[in-house]
Amino acid sequence: MAKRDSDGPTASDGGVLGQFQRGQLAKELETTVFDTLKEGDVSDVVRTRQGFIVLKVLKHTLAGTPELKDVEDQVHEAIYYQKLQPALREFLTRLREEAYIDLKPGFVDAGASPNQTRPIMTAEVTKESKEAEKAKKRKKKLGVF
Repeated sequence: MAKRDSDGPTASDGGVLGQFQRGQLAKELETTVFDTLKEGDVSDVVRTRQGFIVLKVLKHTLAGTPELKDVEDQVHEAIYYQKLQPALREFLTRLREEAYIDLKPGFVDAGASPNQTRPIMTAEVTKESKEAEKAKKRKKKLGVF
């Protein structure tokens, strides 16, 4: 509704005003937002000096430090990812250092390790190359009759 009908500065954002604490809004708006409306509720049309507004409460957040039981999962997840990322990077680096990786021309190895070594490529020994080596080793004997 705000995008379609509003002339206010937040119309392009859908009328989103952001978060407010008690004491930041006008008295009648504060009473409506904090005391009357629950999460997801929409107010009636309210007349202000700037015009008419309709308020919708997306979320109420309690002031102060939250209880540990309320944020325990978030704390565990934050610590887990903080420890996981370096360990995962170390594991993947070790795997790359031990692996045989042959990059074709035109490709870039964005995850290469500084200690990663490229295998030494030797010429493939074929049947023809073996015969050529034997022919070089044979000495010609010159015989007199």
